[in-house]
Order: sequence, then structure tokens, then C-alpha cells
Amino acid sequence: MSEEQGISAETMSFVKTIDKQIGEKYLLGLQDVITDPDVVAKKPNAKEILAGMKADTNAYFDSLLKNLEDESKRFNAELEGVSALYKQISEHIQAKAQSANVPVIKPVSVEREISKEETIVVSTDDTAIELLLARLIGASTYIADLSTSYKTYTIGSWLFSGSKNYNLSLNPPSSVILNIEASRDEINFRIDGIAARF
Repeated sequence: MSEEQGISAETMSFVKTIDKQIGEKYLLGLQDVITDPDVVAKKPNAKEILAGMKADTNAYFDSLLKNLEDESKRFNAELEGVSALYKQISEHIQAKAQSANVPVIKPVSVEREISKEETIVVSTDDTAIELLLARLIGASTYIADLSTSYKTYTIGSWLFSGSKNYNLSLNPPSSVILNIEASRDEINFRIDGIAARF
């Protein structure tokens, strides 16, 4: 995190680039606004400034993502594969847990001591995974489906809770697209929070 109000260094890098593109359009910079919201509060047209900055921010990120169409196709293909794998493993877990009378829950959150868990990351579904699932389910009092969603895709993660906890996760694809979208969301969240004051 950067020193500037807990904004990630990567996001701050994007903010500085956006500031260079919008120049003196608003007579104050995006960096000034998101690190010190009182700067924009002094302006009589604060809402318009914030709306314009948000539009310029989104236009910048849209053009950045448009230039990454090949990366986007690759990333989406990998996400489809991970999502399909989630469905297969989830079905195995559901069937084996049901026959072993072990509940599978989808909690909002679980208080965990992650340092005491064993984490297993997989990228395939084969006989060895099915055998592993049978062992994990047999040693569990419950299974928590902690999978996350990204757009229409699901990236699987399950906590097998017993005398020892095990976390089984699918190997998530990585892409610069995630970083770009996260920074866009961080900036927009800040702008929206500031705009809500007016």
C-alpha cells in the first residue's frame, strides 16, 4: 500500500497516468481528489468534477482493456476451464459428502487459522483427486465451499474441517486484466465515496 490514504501502489501508478492524460481539465488532479477529498469539496461544481473524472477514468481503463483483446480471450478461455473444473469437483464433493453424511455449506465467512491449514492447489480432475476427496471428506466434520465468482466464472476453493483442516483450491488463472480491473474499481469506489458527500 502507498502512503496516500491506503491506495495500492499499482492503483496510484494508474492515477498518475490518468492525471497526465486529463491534464488541467479540472484545475485539480485525480490524485489530489482521492488522497485529499477536501480539495474538491471547496469547488462549487464538485459533483460535476467528480462525474467527469469518473468518466475519464473509465474511458482510460476501457481503452487499456481494448488493447488487451488477445489477453482477454486467453484469460477467458482459462477461466472457462477453471469454471468447468469447479463444476466437476463440486459434483464429486457433493456426491461423496452426501453418501458420507458430511454437510457441505456455503458460508458467508469462516473464522480460520490459515497458518494451521494444509493447502492443496490442483489443476486437474482425475482418479487421484477423487481418492484425495474421499480421504478429505472421510476426515471432515463439514465442508465449506469458499469458492469465488468472477463475472460468470467460478474459481473453486473448499475447506475440509476436521481434526486438521485442509483447503483444496483450483489453480486460478492470472492476468494483468485482473490488476487493471481492480485498480479501476478502487478508483471508482473512492470517487463514488467522495461524491456521496455532496
